[in-house]
Amino acid sequence: TPTELPTLPPVPFQWDEALAARCGPDHNGAKCAAGRCCSQAGVCGPTAPYCDVPHLDQYDGAFNQFSLSDPEAPQCNTGFQRIRSAGKCKAAAEKMGQPFGGEGKWPLEPSGCHLYLGGKAPVAYFNDTVRPASNGHSQMLCVETDYAASNTETTDCSAGFQRIGWEGRCRHAGEENGRH
Repeated sequence: TPTELPTLPPVPFQWDEALAARCGPDHNGAKCAAGRCCSQAGVCGPTAPYCDVPHLDQYDGAFNQFSLSDPEAPQCNTGFQRIRSAGKCKAAAEKMGQPFGGEGKWPLEPSGCHLYLGGKAPVAYFNDTVRPASNGHSQMLCVETDYAASNTETTDCSAGFQRIGWEGRCRHAGEENGRH
């Protein structure tokens, strides 16, 4: 009889810079995928080392493809996800032509990146408090999703995504094929 192999625990997805897309003037002017920043070394990445420091912002992904969430239902629209770092929030504000007001803790404002509409002009802020709701003068900002969890029952990816390995993650098909 065949021996049954033990079930291994799932391995969390980790960003591997060696496999990351390249960007910038040294890489034929390639731009990063949506929600990624182009580091000065010409590597696309999703977090602080790429977005929070001086970087090649003209090669960033599509930060201008934002969706304002409905203030009555503070969640991102289909195909979008919340912005979860101050660096991405600042980059989003710049791409939208809005000033970035900084980051802090405001208990009455929505958490994450939000556009404050209560002043003379809209200003984007990153709020560190955990508060899921919008209010009458702020709306949460969302960025286009570039990863989607696959269907755990069928391991199919959502429409427009293709599987990127055994870890059950999916990526925009265009990104995998070199289109940004």
